[in-house]
Amino acid sequence: MLRCRGCRGCPASRSTTGIPFYVFNLEEAFEKNVIRYFCDEYEKGRTPNPCILCNEKVKFGFLLGKALELEAQSLATGHYAKVTYSERTGRYLLQKGEDKKKDQSYALFSLKQDQLRHTLFPLGGLKRKP
Repeated sequence: MLRCRGCRGCPASRSTTGIPFYVFNLEEAFEKNVIRYFCDEYEKGRTPNPCILCNEKVKFGFLLGKALELEAQSLATGHYAKVTYSERTGRYLLQKGEDKKKDQSYALFSLKQDQLRHTLFPLGGLKRKP
């Protein structure tokens, strides 16, 4: 884990929010969990979906885990999807984003309740402007 030291061109280095900014090298995790899977499946004549494994293993596995270790309450991503909480069932629900043409909820189907509980999708409620 690296703490940001004001990398040239990094927007966080100019931040005045006081929110800490961390950089994690996920190259090895991405190679192991996504690239190798993609290549193996492709060689077997299958059509892999690397986004699903990236979300499951890298973003909501390793990255969310690190965020929680650092005592963050949530991880926000740029996915076009929504998470709501159902009082009736006591469960978090993954829902399609408002813009059906940009919806990405299908690539997040494997997220567990504890992952959804700590996830924010700020773009999920937005619609593309015509």
